[in-house]
Amino acid sequence: MNRLIKNINKILYTGNHSNVNFKKHVLTSLNEYNGTDWHQYKLETDVNNYEKNIIFRNRKYSLELLSWGGDSYMPIYDPVFMKKLQGNLDIYNPNTYNNQLDSIFYINDTSGNIQVFNDTAYKTSYSLHLYFPGFYETKFYWG
Repeated sequence: MNRLIKNINKILYTGNHSNVNFKKHVLTSLNEYNGTDWHQYKLETDVNNYEKNIIFRNRKYSLELLSWGGDSYMPIYDPVFMKKLQGNLDIYNPNTYNNQLDSIFYINDTSGNIQVFNDTAYKTSYSLHLYFPGFYETKFYWG
């Protein structure tokens, strides 16, 4: 986890983070993370609920672990980089349905048409989320 945080800091403090290369570098860094040290940030969660645990936060970004209880979902509410770590997470978009959480991806959908959910009852799933900026006020888009 420390190496991932160092990589993100390096990307942020050495480049222009409004361009495509920035997104590509962040996605590559998340993809290269294969550690198990995220287990120490797991939270217990109930069915139909998810919990967020902040791993690292500063003014530039927030790195968080989400623990998804069975049958839980949330709307996408701000631009986010995500990586599935364990379990069964799906993406729902009314225009297309797919299970793309096999890898890392970037979501920026202010229309509220995309949801991420764990449709497995009684089994917790985990994902790593990277938000920019770090101190943000959550904006939900319920569509």
